[in-house]
Amino acid sequence: MIKKINQKVKYKQFLKKLEKKIKHKTDLCYVGSDPTRVKILLLLSQEDELCTSGLAEALGVSVSAISHQKAILKRYALIENFRTGKKISCRLSRNVMIGDILKGIV
Repeated sequence: MIKKINQKVKYKQFLKKLEKKIKHKTDLCYVGSDPTRVKILLLLSQEDELCTSGLAEALGVSVSAISHQKAILKRYALIENFRTGKKISCRLSRNVMIGDILKGIV
């Protein structure tokens, strides 16, 4: 009985130590689970900035679909949105190491 209790405590401690890594990996899986999001990241890794309509045209999807995917990428702090005149553009966040992200996804 005591052995089982000690083992449960050991498992909980083990998982507690890995909690942040697990969260990070599951977040990457979620971000990488949509081909459009991965394509947006790939395109932004090639260009300094792209407008929403340009992304929509390049990927052959609606502006609304791009906006939805950009909102998810922004929530995970992977991209930054900014206004250029009347257009909303985006770029990779400065702290994003795209190679590391894409390694985990692609």
